[in-house]
Amino acid sequence: LGGMIFCFGGCVLGKKAENLSVNELFVLNIKTMEWKEIVDKTYPPERADHTFTGISMHSAIIFGGASSPNDVFLDDMWLFD
Repeated sequence: LGGMIFCFGGCVLGKKAENLSVNELFVLNIKTMEWKEIVDKTYPPERADHTFTGISMHSAIIFGGASSPNDVFLDDMWLFD
């Protein structure tokens, strides 16, 4: 997407050794090789094992995944524009 690589969500190891899903969005500028966290209050719920697919130079879709700690499977779609 326009010279950037996006990374949304995933799992981190919690204090009690459980996997916790996150809903953070980071972007890597390919030219400068610098990471930046993008903060927004309208992000989808925390998730891992989802897809993040670019559909244009300025838009991407997130679909599905699972939310921890109870492994709730998600069947939703979100548009990043």
